Amino acid sequence: MQAVFQELQKEVNRHRQRNPAAWKCNIRKEAHDTGKEYISVRKKVVLAKKIKTVKYCWKRCLSKQIQVCKNFYLSTLDICQTPIYTAHSKRDISNIPNVPKQRKYTNHKIPDDDVNVVKQHIESFPAVDSHYLDPNLNIKKMYSLYVEFCEETNKQSVKESFYRKIFCNEYNIFFHEAKKDRCDLCEEVKMNKIENVLTDEKKQEYKNHIKEKIATRGEKRKDRDSRSSTFLVFDLQNVLPCPKAEVSNFYYKSKLNVYNLTAILSSTKKVYCAVWHELVTGRAGKNIASALIKILEAVFADNKNLKGLIFWSDSCVPQNRNSLMSYAIASSLNQNPTIESITMKFSTPGHFCVQEIDCVHSCSDRVLNIAE
Repeated sequence: MQAVFQELQKEVNRHRQRNPAAWKCNIRKEAHDTGKEYISVRKKVVLAKKIKTVKYCWKRCLSKQIQVCKNFYLSTLDICQTPIYTAHSKRDISNIPNVPKQRKYTNHKIPDDDVNVVKQHIESFPAVDSHYLDPNLNIKKMYSLYVEFCEETNKQSVKESFYRKIFCNEYNIFFHEAKKDRCDLCEEVKMNKIENVLTDEKKQEYKNHIKEKIATRGEKRKDRDSRSSTFLVFDLQNVLPCPKAEVSNFYYKSKLNVYNLTAILSSTKKVYCAVWHELVTGRAGKNIASALIKILEAVFADNKNLKGLIFWSDSCVPQNRNSLMSYAIASSLNQNPTIESITMKFSTPGHFCVQEIDCVHSCSDRVLNIAE
C-alpha cells in the first residue's frame, strides 16, 4: 500500500493549490510598491508613478543637489505629503525612525517525526481504484481517527489544518464519488460552442446524434405502451464496497467489491438481481452474460406462458453490446424452446433511457446509506 501512495505522490496533485502571486490583493500591492498602474479596491484606476515637472517653483529647483521646495520634492516622488509627515513624526532624538511595533510572525516548524506520523496515517487507508478512498470517508473524519490514534500511541497530534494541508498537497488521492455518465459528443459540442470552434461536420454529426436519441426514446415508449410486447430492462449497478459500518477499524481495511446486475420485467414489474463479489469473478462481458442468463432462468421459471422478450440496455460494448452476450442469449433460446424470439435493443450512447433501473438503484443506495 505504501508503494501505491509513493507512486501517487509523484503525479500531479488533483487538489487546488494556493497561488498567492495570482491573488488580486497581492497583484495590486506589488503594482503599488513598484509604481505601476493598477485598479484600487474601489475600482478606480491609479495611474503609474512618474516624475512630474513643477511649472512654478519659487526656488527655481534644478537637477542638482540643492535644497528644494516641498512641491518639487513631492512631484519628483509622485506622492502626497502624508507619508513625509508620518516619517518625520516617528523619528527620535537621534533622527532615526522608530522600530515598527507590529507583531512579527514566527514560523513554528512542525517536527519531522510528527509529519511522518501524519503521512503514515494517511497511507494506512486502503485506496479504491488506486486514486480513491472509501466514499464514506472525508478529511474531517480521517483527522478524528488520527487524533484517536495519537491518543492511543501517546503521540503529539497536529492541528486539523496541517493534516488537511498534507493530504491535499502531497497526495494525489480523493474520495470516491459515483458520477453520472455524460454523452461525450454532447459535451464536446457544448465546449466547442463556448470556444466558437464548432465545425459544420460536427454540427451535422450532432444533429444525427439527437435524431437517433429521439428515435430510441420513441422506440422505448412504443414498447412500454404496447400490451402485446414484454421487455426486460437490465443494467449493472455501481460497485458496492462491503462490509459497510461506521466503525473506525473498518476504514483501515480493504473492502470487498460487490456487483449487482438488476433487471425489471415490464409485465409483472418484478425486479431480479444477480449479485456476486470480486472473489467469484469480475465484471467483464462474459461475467455480465453469465449473470443475465441466471436472471433469464428465473424470469422463464416465473412466466411459463412467455413467448417473446425484448431486451433494453445501454450501449456499453465491453459489457452488453458484444458477441459474448449474443452467444449467451442464443444458448438460452436453445435451452428454452417455448421462447420464440428475443430482441435486443440498445440506448443511444450517452443517453440511457431505462429509468426504471435507476429508480431501483437509487432505492437500494438509500437503504445502504442508512443500514449498518
